[in-house]
Amino acid sequence: MAEESGQKTPVFIKIYKRGGLLGRLVQDLYFGKSRFHNEFNILKTLGRLGFGVPEPVGVVTKRVFGPLYKGALLTRYANGFVPLPQAYAATQEGPILRALANALVRLHDAGIEHKDLNLNNFLVRTETEKSAVSVIVVDFDKAKTRRRPICSLKRAYGLIRMERSANKILGKEFSLPFFVKLSQAYMNELPQKRRLLWSIRTLRPALKARYALADLLHV
Repeated sequence: MAEESGQKTPVFIKIYKRGGLLGRLVQDLYFGKSRFHNEFNILKTLGRLGFGVPEPVGVVTKRVFGPLYKGALLTRYANGFVPLPQAYAATQEGPILRALANALVRLHDAGIEHKDLNLNNFLVRTETEKSAVSVIVVDFDKAKTRRRPICSLKRAYGLIRMERSANKILGKEFSLPFFVKLSQAYMNELPQKRRLLWSIRTLRPALKARYALADLLHV
């Protein structure tokens, strides 16, 4: 809990930890503080622009040795939101996919390259009475900001990463239908669809082969 104007505010604490091979060696150590503050600043900017992102409260850092730091990000707790896999259901599949696609297109159009698109980095809140769906995108510590909208190849790469995530979390029988429906919902938000469709057809075979190799090597 954080104190704000004399009142306690529920917060979510994200402790920074590395993944992959490097994470096995230096799980929670980072060179400098830039990664922690980068995410805080991106969330501040996106929040001011009206994007669905967590509201940042603060950053906590601890110097371990020399230029090596540990860090944590504090954000306001998103009440009523749950991870996408938990919210995803056939009965509300359409509204959820449309809200998810809209959130992705808005980020890409604004030049935000998330770098770690997976199902657990989307929080969803559904309102049964209004059939409305709200989406919050989280985990921007690897994100990059561009001066121009994200190109079609990188948009396609992000969608294919979502398919890989669906395969891991929802299972193989759900991943392909999820990918097809999400891609269609995404393209429905675009004035130019052919370029993205070409990018998906070009990238997907190579990326699926790379992911299969990574799964085989457990990396």
